Amino acid sequence: MSGAQLIAAKRLTLPLGGADLALDLELISDSTMPRDVSGRIEVEPQNGAHGFRPVYFLGRQIDDSKAYTSPLFITFI
Repeated sequence: MSGAQLIAAKRLTLPLGGADLALDLELISDSTMPRDVSGRIEVEPQNGAHGFRPVYFLGRQIDDSKAYTSPLFITFI
């Protein structure tokens, strides 16, 4: 496996044998990635059927990998 192969493929998976063992190699940017994200959102003030409104946040990377928050339960009174 060469660096040129990884650059050309962007992602390589090498099977290692055994019980579904594999080594995944993925090309990533050498740029500093953000650690914090901030901003403002507006949530319509309406509780759901259980008396609260669950809100989830989703983060997506350039390769479409995703990270979700646990639900944030908002109760409007």
